[in-house]
Amino acid sequence: KAGVVKDLLERGTNDIALSPAFGTVANLGDTKLLGLVTPHMLSQDPKIRRAAAISIRRMPPSATRDVTVDILRREKDLEVRRQVYHTVRLQHLDARVTGKAEQRHLRTLV
Repeated sequence: KAGVVKDLLERGTNDIALSPAFGTVANLGDTKLLGLVTPHMLSQDPKIRRAAAISIRRMPPSATRDVTVDILRREKDLEVRRQVYHTVRLQHLDARVTGKAEQRHLRTLV
């Protein structure tokens, strides 16, 4: 699975071409794939960064915290930031982290 995803990520040149790979990574939830999508989350193109945000959705929040914090600290584009926050919220819901624990984690991202 990682080989196919890696091929898709290497061949994609825009958000439309890369979106299927990002969706695949999101559905797999495999933290071993985080290193493959992180460069896209830091792309010069805000459309690619926004599309890449979904990649972390089903990964454990504890495994993506450092990357997420780094991205949010760097990100200037409001739409990308919104997508990252939205994905983090869905990530926590998928991980069944709710209430105070989720709120504490979300506060650490600011």
